[in-house]
Amino acid sequence: MFDDLLQQLNENCTCLSDDDVEADDFKKNVEQLINLLSILTCWKRGTEPCETFLLSERKEIFTIGQLQQCGCCDNYLMDVPLTYDKIDPSTIKIVFQVRDGIHFNLIEINSNDFSYDDTENRVWIDFSNYEEAKKCGCEKMTKIIITYDAGYEKIPECLLPVFCDYLGYVIDMNRCKCGCPVCDTTETVTEDNILNADSSDAQVSTYLVVRQHIITAYARQLESISICGRDYTYWGAVV
Repeated sequence: MFDDLLQQLNENCTCLSDDDVEADDFKKNVEQLINLLSILTCWKRGTEPCETFLLSERKEIFTIGQLQQCGCCDNYLMDVPLTYDKIDPSTIKIVFQVRDGIHFNLIEINSNDFSYDDTENRVWIDFSNYEEAKKCGCEKMTKIIITYDAGYEKIPECLLPVFCDYLGYVIDMNRCKCGCPVCDTTETVTEDNILNADSSDAQVSTYLVVRQHIITAYARQLESISICGRDYTYWGAVV
């Protein structure tokens, strides 16, 4: 999957030079780009340090004590909101943890006893066939653990220009190796050399305004894959 993404960027990022694309560290630059944009779009939020927006297995743990009132009063049906987008429903697996004294057991939910609602990104679970879940107050049922695959296999076509521009910035940032006295690269236009150049106030002002508009536009485009603000910590924890 990562190789397909490398090829996708290679074929679509026409702003990159042949040296940028064929360099040995092109893969490393792309990995850094993916990590950067995963942070900006809040996909890197669990305990797994290498988590990104690319398709991979996710795990969420929900404390059943916060769902007690949803048992007997609704025929033991529960609905749980999931955090991630682009979910493959066929990969969803659900187990619940039961405490018996100091011992814990995991009981798997049959696939016929849950369903995924893609319109609201929720899983509906029917516990009516599980005696361990029908104890009044759910004292022994402690956790619901849901795993599933979610994420993007490739970059959405409409976001390729944004990714290509960001990749160019990452490559420029990494062009200087550690310890080199001078970057052997062509001078790029930056805010500092614009402000220090023999430019009119109008030119400088126009540059800064356009730059800010571009940054704002990038942020809005990335919102289409962002899961920022989707905080279900009162329900469960991403692990």
